[in-house]
Amino acid sequence: MKKGRKYINKDGVNKVIDPEELPYYLNDGWSLGNTNASHKGMTAWNKGLTKDTSTSVAKISSSKIGVKRGEEFSKHISDVLTGRTLSEEHKRKISQSHVGRLISEESKQKMSQSKMGHEVSKETRRKISNSKIDQHHSEEAKKKISSAMKSRIVLQETKDRLSVIHKDPKFQEKFNETKRQHNTFNTLLPEELYYNSLIQIYGEDDIIRQYKDTRYPFNCDFYIKSLDQFIELNLHWTHCGHPYNSESDEDAKLLEELKIKAETSDFYKKAIYVWTELDVKKQQIAKENHLNYEVIYEL
Repeated sequence: MKKGRKYINKDGVNKVIDPEELPYYLNDGWSLGNTNASHKGMTAWNKGLTKDTSTSVAKISSSKIGVKRGEEFSKHISDVLTGRTLSEEHKRKISQSHVGRLISEESKQKMSQSKMGHEVSKETRRKISNSKIDQHHSEEAKKKISSAMKSRIVLQETKDRLSVIHKDPKFQEKFNETKRQHNTFNTLLPEELYYNSLIQIYGEDDIIRQYKDTRYPFNCDFYIKSLDQFIELNLHWTHCGHPYNSESDEDAKLLEELKIKAETSDFYKKAIYVWTELDVKKQQIAKENHLNYEVIYEL
């Protein structure tokens, strides 16, 4: 057989064709492979070999680098595979073939670069989102994911890039709008009870959650339109149960305790920022703009 040609079969008939003809035959019910009895039970010559362990496989791999198929050929392959449904057995075999498979850092880098700048359409995002509805991981899967994430090393470059993205006002607004649409704000039960009590008093149309305007450029927990009142519900421990006072000896002592814990925990670093900087800044802006502003630390 000439180099590059393919074996195909149908109803016990074997045939050798050029690769360009493959889509037409597959579409006509032919299958890849030779059904000749002399080949049955034989192990493929390249089974278990990689380009790192076999010079033959390495040569074949090198010969394919940079080779581009024509648009017509790619379209035919796509048409043949479109709508194709894999059996559960087929899926299981594919899954097992990946068990224990190690991907080199070079391959990971290539895959990462190939995805850079790739835009996912809204329709594709919608399909992916719908496919995840009511999908739940088993307890065993959760443990494996947790274990994998704990041992994961995130490069400083990645941390810096994510930090810039998350600080972008457009990202924050989009993030909050998504949570607002799905009603998935990180709310505790007391916050829900407080929200329900506000609705009973003022009506649902008079209350806005996560409100922000030019006078108060933060996502305020609750805003009462009829009173033009801003309400922050600082029930989380990161607010330390009361406003920070830089002249207080007790607050200075608590701050030192937080700094010690922050040496080994990002959560305590965040608590220091929230309590001593963010909360203080919010109160200053509310005071400067003469807002009807209330902060609640305990219900």
